[in-house]
Amino acid sequence: MKTIILSIAIIAYSFSSIAQDEQPPIDIYLGTAANFILFTGAGAVANTGVSEITGDVGSHAGAIAGFGLPTVLNGTIQNTNSITAQALLDLAAACVQLQNIPATITDHSGIFGSLEGETIYPGVYSNAAAVSLTGTLTLDAQGDPDAMFIFKITGALNSVAGATVLLANGASSENVYWIAVGALALGANTTMKGTAIAYPGAVSLGAGASIDGSLYSTVGAIAINSTVGTKPTYNTPFGCDINAYLFQDNDVYTIDLASGSSYEIATDITTGDINATGYNPVDGYIWGSLSSPEKTIVRVGKNFNTTSYYIDELPSSDTKIGDVSADGIYYLKGEDTTYYKIDLNPSSADFAQHQSTESLSQNISIDDWAFNAVDGNLYAIEKISNILYRIDPSDGNVQTMGEVPILSGSTYTYDAVYFDVDGRFYISASEIGTIFVVQDVQDLDGSNAIDSNLFAFGPSSSNSDGARCPTALVAQEICDNGIDDDGDGLIDCEDPSCSGYGSCPIIESNTSGGNDGGLESNNRLSDKISQRNYNRAKINYRFDRGVARRVSKSSNYAKRSPNSNFQLQNFIPLTVIDEDYVIDSTPIDLLGITNAVDVYSVD
Repeated sequence: MKTIILSIAIIAYSFSSIAQDEQPPIDIYLGTAANFILFTGAGAVANTGVSEITGDVGSHAGAIAGFGLPTVLNGTIQNTNSITAQALLDLAAACVQLQNIPATITDHSGIFGSLEGETIYPGVYSNAAAVSLTGTLTLDAQGDPDAMFIFKITGALNSVAGATVLLANGASSENVYWIAVGALALGANTTMKGTAIAYPGAVSLGAGASIDGSLYSTVGAIAINSTVGTKPTYNTPFGCDINAYLFQDNDVYTIDLASGSSYEIATDITTGDINATGYNPVDGYIWGSLSSPEKTIVRVGKNFNTTSYYIDELPSSDTKIGDVSADGIYYLKGEDTTYYKIDLNPSSADFAQHQSTESLSQNISIDDWAFNAVDGNLYAIEKISNILYRIDPSDGNVQTMGEVPILSGSTYTYDAVYFDVDGRFYISASEIGTIFVVQDVQDLDGSNAIDSNLFAFGPSSSNSDGARCPTALVAQEICDNGIDDDGDGLIDCEDPSCSGYGSCPIIESNTSGGNDGGLESNNRLSDKISQRNYNRAKINYRFDRGVARRVSKSSNYAKRSPNSNFQLQNFIPLTVIDEDYVIDSTPIDLLGITNAVDVYSVD
């Protein structure tokens, strides 16, 4: 059961000067109907073609057909049972509620959208006749994530082929409702957003159309054809967890800073690449800057739903450095010394709006910065010089703390930097994945010694950025107590973070060329191992030597001339263990991620 809390923003319509009194928040209750992407109270539900549907499909009185393979249904089918009976009651009640909401805009024509594109703003639109969607219609929430769009139509709703509904500046499909007293007929390749209800009437979605929302009918058949359909998923914040999050292009990895272990948790979450990521302590989300569309920032939730906001004052490119302060201000660096302040406090009247454009006191060559919750300042590491900088966010003053000793002589790119609750500054060297730490940066004054060390071996990356809650703990290894304090499986001097402390020997960082002709990783190997280990952990994998199969060598085993071409899999059985992830990870994989020319066995 799902309750949707929405509010209506007061708008100035582009061709209407109607002024409306502020309306209270509206609680639209869909009840059990909210679980369905396709539902009718009475009528058949049919799919033709190959569709991909996420959400339940149901009818309280009618056949349901066409949802078997090769169509993909990520949901359940409910047909004429107690669940559909309740869904019908809940849907009918929601329809009555929608129809009783007072209109705020009554003079829009029956045609929404145009070939050139039309933009409209939040409100309750009412039309006394049929409505047609054509061209492109943009629903602009003006920075209000709770902004509501309701379309009440006394007649049918149809769309021409290729009609597109777009969401902008915080608009979300769960806050969009279309209710038509008549049929819904959406043409081929239509892109539809929101919950659309025929009250009553038939519902049809033409070939190749998509729906981000739901299609309902109180009484009437529903037909779709080669459709991609998803239900709105309510975004949830990350909260202040212990993980660091690495964004590479538009994929996301989680990183345990204590061990360096990482694994991919989301892919292709946006159309453009995400950079300048930072955790917002006020709302618990991660925010970033998109490469496309330009001048756009994005909010990312724990389920990796995203909401985009257009900021006209931003430059078209070069916004790859950013973080969010404790009071919810996004500090986004542009070219040279310029940086931008954007209000990301959802309680602010200026939410998701440009606050000011400022300048740093000097130009610094950095690739990321992060807020220290202990002193409220930004910190960054400069490439080549490896100088640690402190930036005062109140006036942009840049203070030089000195060269970080553990990085001396390095030429790495520091795309991802993080803090913990005690003011430790974690620096990830992108090319090799090694994580370094600087202790207690808030106590530095530019003249005292910088305490820095190796911390963990993480994943290498490129075109990346990191985000982490700055008030979360990072487990620390005590180097002389015989205990694995940080849970990474390494005890005392074995742990990279103990390198050089007390009696512990110095542990070398991940670098190529130190193996004197042996097998060397180019630092993608650790990524594969971490991902394999994560996949095994999910299924509680354990290797059982007793059931592992043996291979019998034939008389011709390995009897080939030195110049013969053969594949290693001819010699190494890929089904030694009956487990998918082992089969997927084969010795030949090492050819792409090490300096090996050929691989004959792996221990």
